[in-house]
Amino acid sequence: MAEQGKQFISRERKKELREQVQQRLMRHFLPIPAIFDVIWATDAGLVYFASTQRKILDMFEEYFVRSFELPLEQLTPYGLAAMSLGEHELNRLDTLEPTIFA
Repeated sequence: MAEQGKQFISRERKKELREQVQQRLMRHFLPIPAIFDVIWATDAGLVYFASTQRKILDMFEEYFVRSFELPLEQLTPYGLAAMSLGEHELNRLDTLEPTIFA
């Protein structure tokens, strides 16, 4: 800098140096793989996907629909109960009042 007669580093040069340092550091670290379990029970028409991250769920749904041209519907606890209970028990479930435990 002294040879060039400058007293400070420009914003663009700082950004360039920061990117170079990040690239050098990234070469020294192994990537951390992200694994998400998926089970497709074709006989039952169900897809189980193990993640609670909204962004990951949205990405999976987008790729699934794009790949297989089949819509996905999130299975909620109520939906699971509706699948496994008979009509009489489901009516009882609909009439339950919430309980406060605290």
